Amino acid sequence: MEEPPSADDQVSDFERILADRERTLGPDHPDTLLARTNVGGACQQAGHPDRAVRLFEQILADGERVLGPDHPGTLTFRNNLAGGHEAAGDPARAIPLYERALTGRERVIGPDDLRTLHCRDNLARAHELTDAPAQAIPLHERTLSDRERTLGGACAKPCPKLTAYSLWPHGLVLAASPVRTGIVSPIASGHA
Repeated sequence: MEEPPSADDQVSDFERILADRERTLGPDHPDTLLARTNVGGACQQAGHPDRAVRLFEQILADGERVLGPDHPGTLTFRNNLAGGHEAAGDPARAIPLYERALTGRERVIGPDDLRTLHCRDNLARAHELTDAPAQAIPLHERTLSDRERTLGGACAKPCPKLTAYSLWPHGLVLAASPVRTGIVSPIASGHA
């Protein structure tokens, strides 16, 4: 069986795709923005958080300029920048970005959209990481309640990022479910 590519090889692969998109579609095409997002995510996964943050900052600026500040893709770019700061060890800097992304998602795509629920849970996690359980717990509880209401109480597959396990560090364990993390692509397939 063939070994999967290393994280740095994945960065190189995504950089080649980005160069191709920039050459064929131009720097402002939504597919180019998505390709740039993938490079940022690959950098983050490869342990290059500072480079990922710089890319996410540029992607957010480009998204605001090209797509507009309220486009769902731009809101995901803001969420990804917040996640980049969190991964770089600066969850306090992530919190206002998550808050803005959450407010925008609630307004634009609705409070029950899974992307909104993920963003709220991201905000809660950032509060956890800044030792602010009083802010984190109500956000986790609301997200769990909303997810149960909108999805009927259980996910057919593991629920990305959101679990009752998120409440565990603060002595609240409601249920066990798997956790998956990662960068969410904002334009492709609507899973951001």
